[in-house]
Formats: sequence, structure tokens, C-alpha cells
Amino acid sequence: MGFWNVRGLNNPAKQKHIKWFLHHHQVGLFGFLETKVKPFSLNKISSNICNGWCLSTNSSYHKGGRVWLLWKPNLFDLQFIEYNAQFIHVLVHELATGSQFYLTMVYAFNGVYERKALWSRLQDMSGHIHSPWLICGDFNTVLAPSERLGGSTTEEEMEDFQNCLDICHMVDMPATGSLFTWNNKQEAATRVFSRLDRALVNHEWIDQKKEFYAHFHAEGCFDHTPCIIQRLLRGIGLLKLLGETQPMKAVNAAIVKRGSVCSQEHWDWLNKPVINGEIKEALFQIPSHKAPGPDGYSSAFFKDAWSVVGEDLCEVVKDFSIHGRLLEQLNHTLVTLVPKVELPKDVAQFRPISCCNVVYNIISKLTRVLPDIISSTEGGFIKGRNIIENILVCQDVIRLYNRATVSP
Repeated sequence: MGFWNVRGLNNPAKQKHIKWFLHHHQVGLFGFLETKVKPFSLNKISSNICNGWCLSTNSSYHKGGRVWLLWKPNLFDLQFIEYNAQFIHVLVHELATGSQFYLTMVYAFNGVYERKALWSRLQDMSGHIHSPWLICGDFNTVLAPSERLGGSTTEEEMEDFQNCLDICHMVDMPATGSLFTWNNKQEAATRVFSRLDRALVNHEWIDQKKEFYAHFHAEGCFDHTPCIIQRLLRGIGLLKLLGETQPMKAVNAAIVKRGSVCSQEHWDWLNKPVINGEIKEALFQIPSHKAPGPDGYSSAFFKDAWSVVGEDLCEVVKDFSIHGRLLEQLNHTLVTLVPKVELPKDVAQFRPISCCNVVYNIISKLTRVLPDIISSTEGGFIKGRNIIENILVCQDVIRLYNRATVSP
């Protein structure tokens, strides 16, 4: 099952893509948001996308078909409890397992004060629900400033949303894929990314359906990412890992001041415009045989396809240099274990390596002030230094420590 804010379903090309998406992911229950379909076109368009499915909408409560809920009748049986301008609330029966859960498919209004009615109604409903409950969709707001890159948000709208979730005892379902689920498709300083779409569950869901997680796919030509809620088949260990977060400790300013800081020369260099030649040079310094990062592309790809992707790659790097913003997906790193011996038998016979995306590698190579401000005792990951040097120093200290002729 899943959901997607499609920003209109009247385009035949969109319909074809969405039909393929549903078939490819073998979905049996799905919510479409912001369909913008008039009532007289509803049956024709729904048949083009998912012929043979059942369909219900909240178009009687708001023009434009804000929420569509579709399902395969051979897989699910839905009992409709409430329609609202901002949601459809149902009790879902899974025919294969006999289990059931509550589902609220949400498309919240854009205005802060208009959404207050949604938060109030969800809070009222929560007092009568004691079974697994899934609330998902586009909430048109975020829970924290870190969930928006560019643009602005207000404390009031975040507090309203958080207070609602606290009262309803709802938390985010463990999720993978895109962190930001919406972007405005604009360029440079006007670009905005936000986490507007999410899947929320109550404690009963966590107790009974802990093997489920949400995956937010790439948005492609759309501005919202589609979400597929699926079952984790490899056990719940990874699911727990996906769902755990650790609060960050505050930085001790006194310790920071004791270390090296950027000089005026460093600041001048960092604020200097980056040119395409520097970016290309940094790319071609990365060995072609290096393992690719999470996006699957090695430096060899960008080198071979420089005539095609070079300009776009330079724009990404220069945009970061100017605005200091980088998609979290580009900052992801794969940490993997490489065997030291031919047939390793324990963990000590592996060494960890970090596989970063090429864009991240290029940016790090352009930040040439790091060797100057990173402590000289740091032996690894700095050009011209070797981690083995620290090991040799330690060995010498231990070997010579008890000799009377050697001073500390």
C-alpha cells in the first residue's frame, strides 16, 4: 500500500507513469492526493490508471477530488467511517490474514489556521481507537526546522502538528529513501525542500505490525515523492536500526576555542568563487577504480560522461559553494567491511571503508583548508599523513618508557 501527492491526474502521460508504478510495486491499496479531477472525469481517469479497482473520494466535501482511496477488492475490504475535506478515515480488513487496522488518508490544507480543524478532529478520533492505526499523506507542514531546506516555517504550525501527534500517541513509521518528500523544482537560492509527506503509526501498530516500514521513492518529474509501505522480510533487526535516533549532545564551546580556527586567509579562500576547471581537476584526481557511493556511480562514470554531465555536476558543486546547502542524499556514506585475508573467520580480519558519493568527494577535495585546521595528531584521511605514524610513535614510547637514559 502507499500514497502519493500527484498534483493533478488529468495528464495522460502522468496516468501512464502512475499505472506502471502501481503495477511495478504490486500495490493493492493506495491513496492519491490533490488529483484535481472533476467529477465527470473521475470514472474515465480511474479506469485508465487502475481498471478493476474500487474507488472512493472526498469530492463531496471539497471540490477537485482532494483525496482518492483505491483498493483491490480481492485483497482488502474497506469500511468507511468518516469523510472530511482533509481526510478519508476507514477500517481496513486484510482478506489474506484476517487482520484489520484503521487508516486515515490525509491531505491537509495549506493554511495554518485551516489545518487546526484537522488536528482537532484527529485528536477526537484518537480517543476511540485502540487498534493499529496508520495516518499517512501530505500534512503540508513539518515537525522541525531541519525538515525544511530553504524557505521558512513558523513555530506555531510545528507546535500544532507536534501537539496533535503527542495527544494521539502517533510517531513516524521507520522510513527509508528520500528525507525531503517535496521540492519546488526551482533553481539556486529559490530552491526549497521539505518533508511534507509522512506515515504515522500508534503504539498498537508498533506492537502488532513492527515489520512494516515506509519507503519514499525519488520524485522524478513530480514535485512530491511517492511512498510505498511494505513489509521487511529480513527480520526486525534492521527495522529497529532504521527507527532509532540518538539525540545530539551540545557542542562545548570552550573545547572548540582550544583548537585551530580559520584564519582570514582561509575565509578568503573559502569565499572565493569555484570555477569549472577546479571542479573537473578535483574529479579527475579521484581514482577510477574507487568503489561507488550510495548512488551507485563511480568517478569513472563522471569522467567518461563529462561532456554530458559535466555542466550539471559543476552547477551542483558551485551551488553548494554559494548557498551552503546540500541534499542529505548526497551526504550519505556507505560503511562496509573489506576482508584483510582470503578467508576471514572473525571481525578482526576485516577493515572498514567509507564509500562516499562522487559529488561529496569533489566538495571535500575543494575544501583545502582542512589540513591546516585539523589537529596534527590526526593521522588518517589527510593528504600527506599516514595513520601508521601514530602507531609507530606509540610503539616507540612504550619501548623506551622504562629506559633511564631517555627523558619523557
